[in-house]
Amino acid sequence: MPFSETELAKELVDVKVDIAAIKTTVEHIQDKLEKNDQQTQGIHALANTVDKLASTIDQLAQKTSSEIETVKGSIKRYGERLEALEKEPAKKWQAVTGQITSLLVSGLVGAVIAAVIMLLRNGGA
Repeated sequence: MPFSETELAKELVDVKVDIAAIKTTVEHIQDKLEKNDQQTQGIHALANTVDKLASTIDQLAQKTSSEIETVKGSIKRYGERLEALEKEPAKKWQAVTGQITSLLVSGLVGAVIAAVIMLLRNGGA
């Protein structure tokens, strides 16, 4: 049975409506694809930036580590110098007390010798 003109016209309208719906869907999909492409490009740019940032942080960490070692060495040297300076008064005090002790012993020995000489002079007369 052949279709009547009215049925063909109705079918043609239905087909045109379907084609219009398909065109709308395709346009919507194309818009989403463009947005996805833009987002993908943004993500790639962000990934490159993060990679550069990671490299920079790594370089800074290495430099900072080196500088920390330098500072540690300086602190150690300053500590050694401070320790030597703190010991200096003690060394001087030891030297002074040693000389005083030597003088006292020498004076005592001299007094004993003088007393012995006097005893010998007085005892021999």
